[in-house]
Amino acid sequence: MMKIWIPKNREDLKNHLNDPLFKNAYFLMLSSVTSAGSGFFFWLLLK
Repeated sequence: MMKIWIPKNREDLKNHLNDPLFKNAYFLMLSSVTSAGSGFFFWLLLK
C-alpha cells in the first residue's frame, strides 16, 4: 500500500517545496494542466 504524504504544518510544506525534485515535478504538472486547459479553450472558441 502506498503512503500519501500530507504536511503537518507550514514548515513541513516549506521544506517539501524546497526540494528541487518535488518543485520541478509540480511545475511540470502545472505546465501540463495549463497546456491542456489552453488547448481546450482554444478549440472551444474555434468551433
